[in-house]
Amino acid sequence: MRRYEIPLAPVLIAVILGPLAETELRRALTVSEGDMGILVFSPTTIVLYTIQVITVAFKE
Repeated sequence: MRRYEIPLAPVLIAVILGPLAETELRRALTVSEGDMGILVFSPTTIVLYTIQVITVAFKE
């Protein structure tokens, strides 16, 4: 990783949280019977996406 100047912290976070994210994605798709809309159209995700858009829009 030093050879390609890849920072260590993001790689460690990805290695640790990657399997957890995959498990939770499978769980969400199982509960919604395979409907991908659950990832976009639930009230919680709408609020989170709105906060992300506002943050990016007003970032200096």
